[in-house]
Amino acid sequence: MLKVKSKKTWILLALLPLLAFAYGIYYSKVSRSQSKAEELFYKGHLLYNTYKYRAAADFFTQSLSYNPEFFLARRMLGYALYFAGLPEEAANEWQIILDNGGYDPPLKFHLQKMRSFIVPRSEKYVYRESLRSKTGYRFSWPVFLTELPNHHLILLSLNSTDPEKPDGNLIELDANGNFFRNLRRISGRLHSPMGAAFNNNTLWISDYAEDKIHRFAYHHDLLKILTDPLPPIPSDVPKNQKIKFRGPVGLCFLQGYLYVADSGNNRIVKLDKDGTFISEFSHTVEEETLHEPFGLACSENYGIFVSLPYESRLARFDEYGNFLGYVENDHLSKPRHIQFSANQSKLLIADEENGILFYDLNHNQWRMLQEFETSDGKVISFLRAYSAVEDFFGNLYVADYAAHTIYRFTPERYLYANLEPWIERIDASNFPTVAVWASVKDYKGNYLTDLSGDYFRIQENDAEVGRLSGSYLKQFENQSSWILLLDRTKSMQEFLSSLEWTLDFIITDIRIKDKIKLMSYTNEFREDTQWIRSRLKLQQALKAHLDSDYQSNQTDGLLPALQAAVSKLLPQQGKRAIIWITAGATFPENTIRVTQLARYARVNHIPIFIISYEKQVAADSEQNQSDMKEKFKALAKSTGGKYYPAFREHLTKILSDLRSVPEERIVLLYKSVADPNWKKQYMEIRLDVKFRGSQGYETGGYFIP
Repeated sequence: MLKVKSKKTWILLALLPLLAFAYGIYYSKVSRSQSKAEELFYKGHLLYNTYKYRAAADFFTQSLSYNPEFFLARRMLGYALYFAGLPEEAANEWQIILDNGGYDPPLKFHLQKMRSFIVPRSEKYVYRESLRSKTGYRFSWPVFLTELPNHHLILLSLNSTDPEKPDGNLIELDANGNFFRNLRRISGRLHSPMGAAFNNNTLWISDYAEDKIHRFAYHHDLLKILTDPLPPIPSDVPKNQKIKFRGPVGLCFLQGYLYVADSGNNRIVKLDKDGTFISEFSHTVEEETLHEPFGLACSENYGIFVSLPYESRLARFDEYGNFLGYVENDHLSKPRHIQFSANQSKLLIADEENGILFYDLNHNQWRMLQEFETSDGKVISFLRAYSAVEDFFGNLYVADYAAHTIYRFTPERYLYANLEPWIERIDASNFPTVAVWASVKDYKGNYLTDLSGDYFRIQENDAEVGRLSGSYLKQFENQSSWILLLDRTKSMQEFLSSLEWTLDFIITDIRIKDKIKLMSYTNEFREDTQWIRSRLKLQQALKAHLDSDYQSNQTDGLLPALQAAVSKLLPQQGKRAIIWITAGATFPENTIRVTQLARYARVNHIPIFIISYEKQVAADSEQNQSDMKEKFKALAKSTGGKYYPAFREHLTKILSDLRSVPEERIVLLYKSVADPNWKKQYMEIRLDVKFRGSQGYETGGYFIP
């Protein structure tokens, strides 16, 4: 028999049933609260994956009202706010997680980047790899490198130095620096290619031995040749046209004109976009003339630079051929090709005897790269550097003529900066096939494009998945979805007669896979049409629009219209853009809402292209109009779009620009091995990415449907 020895023990025994009853009530209440929180989280997750970010945020907030420590709901609340264009609010939610002991490195890194976390600044380059001739991509004497608008690289080489055996070659590298395509159809027409320039979907290549400039038409996405090469510019035209070349080398475009370093004639030739002779210039100071000019680099800010290998210096001219001075340095010995850096702030000069020279134009400072150390400790010096280019991501490529090699270097600061991958959404509607929509930013905040599935790894509930495919979006490369947003204010009335020819630049070449929706605004906004795929139907819709009421100058509907346009483009595939056509007389005064709109468009990869008739708001308000123009430009640029004055000479490239919008997302497809019977089970995802020596990871998840 149990003997109770104290009064305290008796009291405790008496309280046990009461404590158990109280705990049961508390646990039941907590359990019900968590169950409700998870139910609301599930509903919010469904909305998030259908791009309804603000509605999803409401459900995540309600979930947190039942359980404030439900960090997964708070994490997703931050993502919903971020993709709704509210990064500050997103950062606040994520900071709560970290402040309360949550361990989440991807969130911490996102916060650092959003709060302008600065990595150590260094101008040094680190050697990464050597590209040499291999089966299918044969080159021997590389002479020139340049970057195309889609961040691919063009490599020109001489596979034979025998004048009796012409064998020039052109190879295309993808944005990751890998061999992408050997353009044999072009290469077969080249004898001794020496330089190239790209403009308006046309690649121009100089042929030194043939005394010609070849032109090749490319498809807009630069991945497929659209037509056979165009014939070369004639070399036997009448003398009064002064266009017979002798050893043309460097090429560059400035203000739509092509400049050619015609080395054998000691001159620079200026041609229009069709190859018609405009002018030539060759004089520097007094009676001095250029001596065998070689490389060319053009910039709207700095003019035209010409390398003079046999004078050991550069010459500088304006676009009209006026001599502006020499650029000299003790280390300039035999400069060959010259190009501007990605941000146009410095010149990259390939010097046959001294390697690569970097000339900082803003600070008049010089740096030099003559040798480098490989990963195994071997020190290599350039033998005969012929060309150097810095790509969009800051990587340096050098063509060493005598080494038969392309060297790739990465900025040292990359070593201190991880990549920033984002899991934007996860689509499990076709389970067990799971689609992870992702994007990746570099240390500067630029989106990486043309990434393949080879750069990624995915783990699902800590188990690595296999057979990852990243080619899903390739099928949509040749289709576009655009929303035409038209100004319906009174200020627009005087431009209605010009509207049709303005739109002709966009809709004349509409393709079967393209579709356009028409919207308009004044004090409110409206959807004028559904999605239209026919040029005729679009013209009919525009005619009906021209009969609209243009009596109000209120623009209250503008920002809601732009917001709605972004939302309607979110689920569309292919090239997506908003084309806003305005009189240019007014710009929204609510800067906070404009900023939110720009962020909403940018994080969702929807550029806004603005065409303005630049209407003066008053006869004496030129400064105000100038300010207005800058605001339009800033909005377009902040979303990845462009600004165009509504004049013929400015609109000729808009269709090309629209079709060249880069795809900044990648969809990674894989087969889940999870049991389909685990309905509504939350599966955790970890996404790892490695690219050019940098890496990063992101986490997310989905519910099994």
